Amino acid sequence: MVDSAGSNSDENSDGISSEYIEKVHFYNNDPALPVYRWGLTNGLATDDVAGILLKKQIHLTQIATRVPTCISKNTAFVVDSTKLHNSEDIRCDDMGAWTYTGSKTFSYHIDEDGKVHSGDYL
Repeated sequence: MVDSAGSNSDENSDGISSEYIEKVHFYNNDPALPVYRWGLTNGLATDDVAGILLKKQIHLTQIATRVPTCISKNTAFVVDSTKLHNSEDIRCDDMGAWTYTGSKTFSYHIDEDGKVHSGDYL
């Protein structure tokens, strides 16, 4: 793996080994759709997702560059919304119509020790 300084390393700053990164699997062998996690029967907890994103506990090879569509297996993806033509495209997953009932808003902060806190922690 090459780190941000351009040097090779066997492990990134979050402890993700090169061996793990090399085992990235793609949905239907599509390199634009690396799978973050297979087989979820329940969603990930919001606190867990915040930790993954804020602490950057995901390697670039695990980030999808387009919206996954017509997914027929329990699969989780992390999508880079900057790679989409329009940020609203994330809602176009070809999985049928659904009723939007609003969304909850959560705020998270990282303290000086690198711990993620929910709410208005200062």
